Amino acid sequence: MGTVLKNIFGAILILIGAILSLPGLPGPGLLILLAGVFLLDFPGKRKLLCKILSGPSLLRSVNRLRKKFSRPPLLIG
Repeated sequence: MGTVLKNIFGAILILIGAILSLPGLPGPGLLILLAGVFLLDFPGKRKLLCKILSGPSLLRSVNRLRKKFSRPPLLIG
């Protein structure tokens, strides 16, 4: 039941993010869309997330947040 609700919420976030990404509408559309992708379960998700998070500036930001919450750094290999 939890997985189904998580996937439904992820799909809703993707739809909202896509709408907010349209020109002329204010809001963080791409960030909301990305959050929806993170919540969905689909084949190839891990490979996609590794590719997205492999950017040096984004990886640095993620590791800074992980350090703040006493988590080990994320290693992308």
